[in-house]
Amino acid sequence: MLGPMPLLPITVQAGPFTLRPCSWLLSSARGKGVGATALAALSRFGLGQFARLELYIEPWNEASWRTAERVGFRREGLMRKFQNVDGERKDMYLYALLPGDLSPD
Repeated sequence: MLGPMPLLPITVQAGPFTLRPCSWLLSSARGKGVGATALAALSRFGLGQFARLELYIEPWNEASWRTAERVGFRREGLMRKFQNVDGERKDMYLYALLPGDLSPD
């Protein structure tokens, strides 16, 4: 098992649904392109159903944001103290993918 990659639909107040993929990999699967392949496949599926995909990634997690960028996600900003992680509010980079952004792999 490489790790889960659920799709978390959320409603955007002023528009269509947004889809937030969420994932993590086992250490034995890291650095082999598996995450990028899975995220690209999930993104292709998601963009067939939703108008926008979003990722929230901790700034220290360079491997994850580089993977997102490789797939075509674009960094839109820093969400300060956005998410509770282990009882502490953490900053998150906001990445988004629109249909025209997806890398053509």
